[in-house]
Amino acid sequence: MPHLHPSNDPMGQAIADYWTSKIKRSIEVLSNKFGKDTIETPHLFRAYNQMPIQEQQALMKAEGRILDVGAGAGCHSLALMKMREKGRSKIGPITAIDQSELSVKVMLERGVENAICADIFDENFTGEYDTILLMMNGLGIAGTLENLTPLLQRLANLLSENGQILADSTDISYFYGNKLPKNSKEYYGECKFTMTYRNNEGKIIKSNSFPWIYPGLDVIEKACASCGLMCQKIADGKSNNFTVRITKQ
Repeated sequence: MPHLHPSNDPMGQAIADYWTSKIKRSIEVLSNKFGKDTIETPHLFRAYNQMPIQEQQALMKAEGRILDVGAGAGCHSLALMKMREKGRSKIGPITAIDQSELSVKVMLERGVENAICADIFDENFTGEYDTILLMMNGLGIAGTLENLTPLLQRLANLLSENGQILADSTDISYFYGNKLPKNSKEYYGECKFTMTYRNNEGKIIKSNSFPWIYPGLDVIEKACASCGLMCQKIADGKSNNFTVRITKQ
């Protein structure tokens, strides 16, 4: 996939605006399943002590050469850098990647040591990492159930022999009130989203529609097994969300 251009990158524009102005604004998120929701821009800049417990627990397990996928404004990378400064010697070099040119620019200005505009699916992006982070329902970048195994295989190809993938997801079966759709060709965790943001100049920036998946634990375990990986749930959140640690067998 190509890098996100500022003209259709509401998330990146919101990050850039908040970084320069500190004016709190909202990103409107429209889903084919959940209706309208919002993301408040300060949330994208949260410090370690403002993160949910399960995010904190994941960061505490990160070590070695770290890759932060879909890093946004860089909050997780910066938190890890601060941990290293305070003596967490197991934390090595940190690389943060995002498809948003604007987000990467902000990350670099905020002091993220190595921020790159890149797509995790691009075979030209290479390296070997001991920890790969996918926070904030990060496995959702697979988009569809069909693409979950290729995503995990791609991540495995970037992983060192004893490395780990730390990722979180949400089981949205609760949304259906225990009455999951029957005979549906689409996995119940598959969604489509559009994001809209009004920038500091009043211009409305809208994303293209994009697929997103919320894979349940059983689905993640099955996808991992199909490509020679092991999956262990390591934390539960407060809203049917959970964190997994994935390693090579």
